[in-house]
Amino acid sequence: MPLVLEEHKNVLTLNGETENLRNLTNGYLELAKKNDGLLKSEALAAARGSHAPYSGCPSGVALMDCDGNVYKGCYMESAAYNPSMMPVQAALVAYIVGGGGGYDRIVAAVLVEKEGEGVMVRQEDTARLLLKHISPKCGSTLLHGHTRSRNM
Repeated sequence: MPLVLEEHKNVLTLNGETENLRNLTNGYLELAKKNDGLLKSEALAAARGSHAPYSGCPSGVALMDCDGNVYKGCYMESAAYNPSMMPVQAALVAYIVGGGGGYDRIVAAVLVEKEGEGVMVRQEDTARLLLKHISPKCGSTLLHGHTRSRNM
């Protein structure tokens, strides 16, 4: 079995602070607020399942559409780094495969990633840029976490 398909249990804990990157939700503010906790827990679950053995920087994204469906994706590293898949890409694949409509139907996004000195891979800027172009009014939140150990 390829390593990327093996189960991963990154011990990632949220630091408690939340940074709202935008207060836009494609007109679905109440739906996004109602499902805020679900989105955060799904993004954290995705980050905990991330395949990041080389950088030790697990991350995950959860997206919600205007029907309240949640799609998540995790960071998947390759030994060569550059063909690695970002968590927002993986979440968008889940959205498309799960029957998601146009990208304008994405109303909220949560990114969970590791922070601190020595973090080799950061997803925030790329995720924000990608979401800005495909769903400009999507509300997005960044949550930082830290790891106690790379994998259990």
